Amino acid sequence: SYYVPCCLILNVYCGMMIMDKFGFKIIGCQGPSMLPTIDENDNLLIVDCFTPRFVRVPAKGEIIITENPFKPGATLVKRVLHHEGETAEFYSYRERKNVQVE
Repeated sequence: SYYVPCCLILNVYCGMMIMDKFGFKIIGCQGPSMLPTIDENDNLLIVDCFTPRFVRVPAKGEIIITENPFKPGATLVKRVLHHEGETAEFYSYRERKNVQVE
């Protein structure tokens, strides 16, 4: 008698996991780093997971979502400026140098 509801719940859960991994997901975003494109207050973003995984790499100027390497479990929202292998100029008050993008 519990078999049909359990199968239904399991199918819905599996469908949601597949959609989250390969379709799209909704994430929360807050902070000023992407102003004025994305407001600094709480926002919900719909993230396309299919295109970067199967179709093409993100183009310059597109917005990407990535895991924060300094805060595991936290995400970063950034704009693509350079691709792997390109040379980027790095400016600081002390020095100016070129760096290789990896």
